[in-house]
Amino acid sequence: MRRNYIIIVYVVILLSVSVAVGAIPLDLIIMVDTSESMEAYFDDLVHFLITGIIEKNLQKGDVFHLIRFSDRPVHEMTQTITGTESIKAIERELYFLKQKLLFGRYTDLVEAIRFTIEYAEGLTTQNNKKMLLLTDGIHEPPPESRFAHMDPESVKAEVKKYAQSIIRKNGWSVHILRIPLNGTAVDVQKSDEVVKDREHVASGTRDDTGDETKVRPEPSGDTEGGDEKIKGDDSILDIFSDNTDSTIVDYNKEEKSDLPYKSGGFPRLEFPGDLGRQGTIIAIPFHIENFQHRDIIIKLVSLETHGRNILHGSVSPKRVPANTRVPFRVRIKLPPDFPKGPAELPISLTFGDDNRISPREGVIGFYYTGDVGVNFMPFVIENFQCILIILIIIALLVILFVFIRKRIFEGIFSDFIRPAEWGERAKPGFIEGDTLIEMRVSFQNPHIGFRNIHKIDENKRLSVGGGLSSFLVFLIPVPSHIAEISCENGVYVFTPIREELFPDLSGPVKNCLNKEIPLVSSHNYRTYLVFTRYESPLLKLNRILHSVEQ
Repeated sequence: MRRNYIIIVYVVILLSVSVAVGAIPLDLIIMVDTSESMEAYFDDLVHFLITGIIEKNLQKGDVFHLIRFSDRPVHEMTQTITGTESIKAIERELYFLKQKLLFGRYTDLVEAIRFTIEYAEGLTTQNNKKMLLLTDGIHEPPPESRFAHMDPESVKAEVKKYAQSIIRKNGWSVHILRIPLNGTAVDVQKSDEVVKDREHVASGTRDDTGDETKVRPEPSGDTEGGDEKIKGDDSILDIFSDNTDSTIVDYNKEEKSDLPYKSGGFPRLEFPGDLGRQGTIIAIPFHIENFQHRDIIIKLVSLETHGRNILHGSVSPKRVPANTRVPFRVRIKLPPDFPKGPAELPISLTFGDDNRISPREGVIGFYYTGDVGVNFMPFVIENFQCILIILIIIALLVILFVFIRKRIFEGIFSDFIRPAEWGERAKPGFIEGDTLIEMRVSFQNPHIGFRNIHKIDENKRLSVGGGLSSFLVFLIPVPSHIAEISCENGVYVFTPIREELFPDLSGPVKNCLNKEIPLVSSHNYRTYLVFTRYESPLLKLNRILHSVEQ
């Protein structure tokens, strides 16, 4: 039975590890506009965006889908990522796509959205879905399209309906890269005919037939460098974006290297520069930039070099807030045979999440000194906040320990160390025959050793109350030294100091032994103090035994 139990535990642990390491496969569906207005940008989109996403962000088991659209949407290709060969196959297909492609006269953007959603719904539900739309936002459907005869408000209602069907699905996300309406971003001169056609299209007017409705992004009155600005409230893209909780990224030629991350919503891992002199254990200061408008969690599983995992210690999951760049420090431990001197170490990181962070491979440079452990000063600087918090916690624990020791420690452990009294009255032990006075408080635990048992010498006064008082009241919160008890010519006298806490007393209580003295706290909680002569259980038992003998 025990063996079966161990086997079950082992299987559960194995399954939990595999779930943590394995990410959910992703269906990446790219919708690329292939109308005439997009021709000048097509090479840039293929080389700097599509291939960048495939090579950097897709993992084994992911599936790449390409849908092109102009007058109508067409499913161009589907390829499962199995390794480098499958990625090369996608790149070859994209390379030959432009050679055989005829850029269309029309752009049915709404039909492309509808087609892609329907296509994605037909895929397996086990994969997450990421839809990336690449277009200039022009919607000019051909005459045969059902959207060509709709008024603009009806078209917008259709777009909202499709968008809301996406937002209700778990694991689905939408990302949009908007191409500008003019060719200045790629420095391509368009012919006068195309420019006039684009201006006609952007105006949202009807053609000569008067039959087809062209819903276009309208230029606003503001201009900057001759570029047209699209009004967000009239754009099909803005309506689609607002209702899918997605972000529109505007194409910028100067930021091509960022396009795969910004437009696809993929987080970016930034490698550090040269790390300087390092020992056996190295803290690597990565950075993570989250381009999405939602928080993400990053989980690092391993960090390998030459097939060996050199990650030192576990790494807690890292929360990265929306649209922020945060530090991400991990430690590695170099193998014993690592050579001293300048080093460039190739590393590969494995993440156990669904965020497709990249790049996952890179090189770190440093000078290996051969020292064991982490260089002290860099370690202190990098972990200063953690070290400061630890020191503060230790200081608080020490203060708490001293405080508890003063109040309770002596009483709790007095039965073991058997001191006679505390403070200035401490002696090696109680002398037999001494008169000891014990204070008891109603409902308060009296079994606290000798904490509330003291000898009161003639003309001496002992304090009563909370805090560090000789006779301690801890059942209810009261101030320290609220009263005193003294011995005057063999008579014990209780004298209230804080008279408001003893409203039933009119002054000192003489012969106070075996009398109930009422105490009322500041919160009107009433209890009673009773002072009696103390007889130790050992003497009491000895007396009983002697009486039996007699």
